[in-house]
Amino acid sequence: MQILPPNDETLENFVLGAILGSVNAANELIPRFSEADFYTHQNRAIFLELKSYFKQDASFDLNLLLPFLSKKGSLESCGGRERLLALYLNYSPGLDYIHYADRLANLSNLRRVLASCRQGIDSAMKLNASSEEVCDDLHKGLFKIQGLVDKKSRSAPEILQDYSEHGSFINHLSWMINQKSLGKPPYTGVPSNYPILDHTLGFFRPGCIYYLGARTHMGKTTFILNLIKQMTSDGKQTPIGLFSLEQPAEQIIRSLVCIYSDIKSSNFEDVNMTPEDIMKIHNVYDHLQNHFKLLIEDPQGIKLSHLCARARRMVENNGVKVIFIDYLTLIKADNKYNTNHMATNEISKGIQALARELNVPIICAAQLNRGTVNRANPSPTLSDFRESGSIEEDCDVAMLLHRPDYYDSMNFPGQLHVIIAKNRQRGILKKLSFTKNHNSEVLWENKDLGEHVNEIKKETYSQFNDE
Repeated sequence: MQILPPNDETLENFVLGAILGSVNAANELIPRFSEADFYTHQNRAIFLELKSYFKQDASFDLNLLLPFLSKKGSLESCGGRERLLALYLNYSPGLDYIHYADRLANLSNLRRVLASCRQGIDSAMKLNASSEEVCDDLHKGLFKIQGLVDKKSRSAPEILQDYSEHGSFINHLSWMINQKSLGKPPYTGVPSNYPILDHTLGFFRPGCIYYLGARTHMGKTTFILNLIKQMTSDGKQTPIGLFSLEQPAEQIIRSLVCIYSDIKSSNFEDVNMTPEDIMKIHNVYDHLQNHFKLLIEDPQGIKLSHLCARARRMVENNGVKVIFIDYLTLIKADNKYNTNHMATNEISKGIQALARELNVPIICAAQLNRGTVNRANPSPTLSDFRESGSIEEDCDVAMLLHRPDYYDSMNFPGQLHVIIAKNRQRGILKKLSFTKNHNSEVLWENKDLGEHVNEIKKETYSQFNDE
């Protein structure tokens, strides 16, 4: 009598049914599993097709899925319409699909353990086998199953030889020197195209998390949209992802059109525009249609795991190079906590891990406490991040937005101060000033405030560019 390896077709059916019946389950489970985690051939085929469909659509509507599979010619290999409908009906909303997914993952790992042990036995039975090599291979296989060595340790010489996209450390140094000789920034990453900000941060770097902290009405979304505009200026087609959790996508696009057109949003709303303004809008429309690689997700009440799944798809399917999140406190933690402080900690650490996993910079807006209103100096500090002490610990860079004229109309009128309060990459802590353009509510111009609060350098933006 043949003994089958650990498997449970009922568990597999339930997980597949959860993916079919719940977009939340699909967002969490599809990135977690591979076809090898399913034992039966038909369930493997079904999972592969669901994964393929998931890359194109966030929801699993059977009325759309079935024609998709039929057109591909793979409906029959999945057991046909009746099989998929049975799986769909097998899932009961409200049941803890994570519990069943954990059990399924455990069975899959047990099969991997058996396969690794069999491989060790086969290696040990070979003529002139080395016990040290067999044990080493067996240990590697078992540790990999436990998730302890997703990436092997590298020695210092290995890291020096494979230092960056330019190759070895010395090659990278040569590239930096060459960039400097050409008058170009010697940094790798995504430039903001605000020269002083780029010099201060050394570009937005892959794998790093940037928090943009501000009180309400300080201009978080406006600053994000201006960064997006600058990143795509001069014909650059940098693929960008934006999670707009507060404003709908249509409102974001309208604001971007006003930014690019240099038109006040109130004038646009009231159709108080000149023929030249309308011509600008048409030109911007053509540009955004043909040369603008921006993906916008505007879900409400999204969980951290769902946001991570959608971010992975942005990078995998569209080659996104930088992700913006507006804003942190509108993300829901996956687990239930007694305090907002603990929930925010989970979300912050999850975003930090996501940046490392996807190897892209993530720029995330976050609310600051209202306590700054009652202080003699209302300028924000790192400790003002709402609900959490981990935000300032987790981030690589903390940028705090401050509008002095919000508290005193005569104090730096029309200026937005960006306080670089933490800068793990470059260690440069300073204040920058962005001055409101007279023709627009949303276009900001860069000035350097120097190292200290009250020391304002008089250079204009164009003069800085000439330096």
